[in-house]
Amino acid sequence: MIELFTDRSQKREKEKNLFIEELYREIGQLKVELDWLKKNLDLSVKEKALLIERENKAIPVKRQAEFLGIGPFNGVLSAESRSL
Repeated sequence: MIELFTDRSQKREKEKNLFIEELYREIGQLKVELDWLKKNLDLSVKEKALLIERENKAIPVKRQAEFLGIGPFNGVLSAESRSL
């Protein structure tokens, strides 16, 4: 009887570890893809600022700017937001 609970516990622990490994793999892949995007996004700062989606509630403007490799407080975003 105790072996049954031990087996279940070990199985759950193994499944949990596999799930965590998969999450770390996915995080690593997303980081590689983001780095590639930043490196290959050959646009001017003003062009990148135009890609910012201010109405996007899931990704704040500051985070979008970081993704695009531009600073949110360099004057470009504030100038762009005034023109919208």
